[in-house]
Amino acid sequence: MNLEVGVECHVGLGITKVQCGPDANIAAFNCSEGGGLPGDVVPHCQEDGGGDEAGSGTTMGSGATWDPLTFVELESTGTRVIDRAAFELILDDLSLLEADATVLRTKDDGTWFIAFAGELCEALGLERFDELAAVNGKDLSGLGAMPELYDLLQGQGTFELTIVRGGERVLQSYRLE
Repeated sequence: MNLEVGVECHVGLGITKVQCGPDANIAAFNCSEGGGLPGDVVPHCQEDGGGDEAGSGTTMGSGATWDPLTFVELESTGTRVIDRAAFELILDDLSLLEADATVLRTKDDGTWFIAFAGELCEALGLERFDELAAVNGKDLSGLGAMPELYDLLQGQGTFELTIVRGGERVLQSYRLE
């Protein structure tokens, strides 16, 4: 068994992920390269770092690998299908996203944007610096937008997210199953 070393990687807003590597120095370097601040060495990572080429897989507690691709699938139509149970679990406990290392920030005008895109963002088709404009046409600007988003998505089977990417509005479609 080939166990890798994990290093806490602090990426902002109290969010910490585990950065894996063949040794602590490489894990810390990978953390820094991703915009994080390396912290303490933690218990070993999953064998081969979760199967990624640089050995930089992230983990959530007890060595469980965070892999959003296990519950988000891209259909040929462009719609992303999200596992309903996983989606509801995350909505009920947003602290689970800390292992993903996605960082949301607001601009002066109250617009939310992705400052750092973790694996979940990538699985959902979102990129760094995407601005979150609307869900099902409901504006997402302002500090109260995220709690409203929770209410808006409760019990939904489908939803559309409007983002602004490079000045262009892009519509992303999602279905919960």
